Amino acid sequence: MTVETDSDRAEMLEDFGITATINATHDSVVGIFDKNFQSFDNDLTLSGTTPMILCRSIDVSDLINGDTLRINNITYTVRDTEPDGTGMTQVILKR
Repeated sequence: MTVETDSDRAEMLEDFGITATINATHDSVVGIFDKNFQSFDNDLTLSGTTPMILCRSIDVSDLINGDTLRINNITYTVRDTEPDGTGMTQVILKR
């Protein structure tokens, strides 16, 4: 059970987030953008960054794989959306 409301989440994102433009609709969404560095080491070492943006679920409920988001003048393609069940959704991106 979550304790915060959508208004609380919007306020937090306004304080700490950035604005992204959804290219299909030209709407904007506010979220916390991150590009984590990840490294995987099996028989072959792979490493790179995984761009993602954390948004309110209500703001990205219509996003589908293949949609695009423009963040800091870079266009990313939506690879997946991962709602966390608390009203927030992690949007996994690729450049």
